[in-house]
Amino acid sequence: ETFKLYGGMAAQPSMGIAYIEPQISLTDALQIGYRYQYFFGQSPNYGGSKTDGMKRSANLITFEYIRGIRSFRPFVNIGLGAVTSQYLPNRDEDMVADTHFSVLFVPKVGFNVGAFRFGIGYNFAKKTKYDADSVFGLNMDLAIRLWGRQKTILIY
Repeated sequence: ETFKLYGGMAAQPSMGIAYIEPQISLTDALQIGYRYQYFFGQSPNYGGSKTDGMKRSANLITFEYIRGIRSFRPFVNIGLGAVTSQYLPNRDEDMVADTHFSVLFVPKVGFNVGAFRFGIGYNFAKKTKYDADSVFGLNMDLAIRLWGRQKTILIY
């Protein structure tokens, strides 16, 4: 199958991440994709005071090298893109909404077993002065293949 679509959740100590990642196979072992991530469960700190909320998401281009035998396929995935953080101030404070952009680099290793994908990655992103929690950190994820079939190939 040349097209695959993954949907998953990742967790790190300060937040959760929901993502969707379509991929196109260039060869049996090399895939390119696009990953949209939405971050949730954060405690933003806007200039020393808590905010009413924060919206944070990321858009990445991913490159994946995958090998394996039959249904067990280990992979290495590298993502590079941008994270957007929008801070919403408290209603009782004299502030305006503020948006920040930062480069995001996400290396990840893991394996596919059947339709499931398990991985460990690390988000490298610049922490802004308004963050109590950053996207910078170790994360573990679980995903399921929503579309596409796993090829059965042998290691060569």
